Amino acid sequence: MSARGVDIKNVLFALSQEIDQNIVIDSNVNKQATVDLKNVTLEEALDNLLPPLHLEYTIDEKLIRVRRE
Repeated sequence: MSARGVDIKNVLFALSQEIDQNIVIDSNVNKQATVDLKNVTLEEALDNLLPPLHLEYTIDEKLIRVRRE
């Protein structure tokens, strides 16, 4: 996945299309990101995408929740 200057919500929704989990993003999340992801796990992608934007996530059996730190 490659994208430049896009809303992080769009990136996260695109990731959610590739996995078997739903994603819930807090309404106050409104950051821009540039990404180029190849051959990374979901956790690797989130661990590298979210902290620089001051965002965090939790994963349970069915959901990934993304919110501000």
